[in-house]
Amino acid sequence: MKKITKQNPPASFLSWRDGGNPDWRPAYSDLSGPPKADLHEALLREQGYICCYCGMGIAREDSHIEHLVPQHLNESLALDYNNLLASCLRRTVKTQPCHCGVLKGGWYDSALMVSPLSDDCEGRFRFDAYGAIAAHDDTDSGARETICRLGLNIDKLIAFRRKAIEGYLDILDSISSADLQKLVASLERKDTKETNGAFVPFCFAIAQVLRTLI
Repeated sequence: MKKITKQNPPASFLSWRDGGNPDWRPAYSDLSGPPKADLHEALLREQGYICCYCGMGIAREDSHIEHLVPQHLNESLALDYNNLLASCLRRTVKTQPCHCGVLKGGWYDSALMVSPLSDDCEGRFRFDAYGAIAAHDDTDSGARETICRLGLNIDKLIAFRRKAIEGYLDILDSISSADLQKLVASLERKDTKETNGAFVPFCFAIAQVLRTLI
């Protein structure tokens, strides 16, 4: 999970949400067209085009707008930009396991859910070189519950992470320790010419594994 720093909402979304007449009662179900498209793109750009939970690479066509706190639990947050994220799995396939926002569904527990908006979210999970995820502290019930509720340790995601990590482990013999440190630092940046505003998919898992080798 990569820490998300919220930015300003897009103007078209704010205009739609706040610019109606005094009787205007906007609902998320009414959001459509350019305001919704602009909102979705803003969330993706804010997150560096990776899923808010698992960190796989996403775009508008294969992601959806996710409510951190589900609408049925707090309707006042349904159109609160700080409660909106971009999650993978826009469409589900019966033969494929669900994970992240789709699997989370209507679940939310402030005492157990590790939020990608939390400053400590990245440090509460640990990854191994084979792509598995676990709570960094075995006594952290929130991290363990979040992994379970979001399906972060299903075989599909383990395989994706393993492939991403192995791609970097394969080059270790050809770079110096100093270059390895620079590589790890680069994985934590998105706003560079090389990345064009996107994080490397599963960057936080790759960086954590590589740090153990520095």
